[in-house]
Amino acid sequence: MFGPYGCEAFVAYAFDVPQAKYGWDGAAETMYQTLLQQGEIHTDMDAPRGALVFSKSPYGAHIDIARGDGTYISGGVQGLKRGYGDGHNIQILPSPHVGSGWMYRGWSLGYPQ
Repeated sequence: MFGPYGCEAFVAYAFDVPQAKYGWDGAAETMYQTLLQQGEIHTDMDAPRGALVFSKSPYGAHIDIARGDGTYISGGVQGLKRGYGDGHNIQILPSPHVGSGWMYRGWSLGYPQ
């Protein structure tokens, strides 16, 4: 349902924002950079429910939505390894960084304006 850039499409859908506003490829990075410039990125690991959560790897940027209980909802990590997606469009992740080589970047309660 959410396609090859599923994490970005899922977040746009959840916040009822047209994904075209930030682009199909690279929207997670664009949103992160915009929020960082606006001073809206928090780097602690206590992301509240509904927060946008950002990570990055050599493969690119990623965005999840925090559930507020230490788990995260994602729309785009299909097939990385068993337990991360397993071919489904929406996954519950146990960590904001989806594997080795991933770096946690922070969270924000706001959607970039």
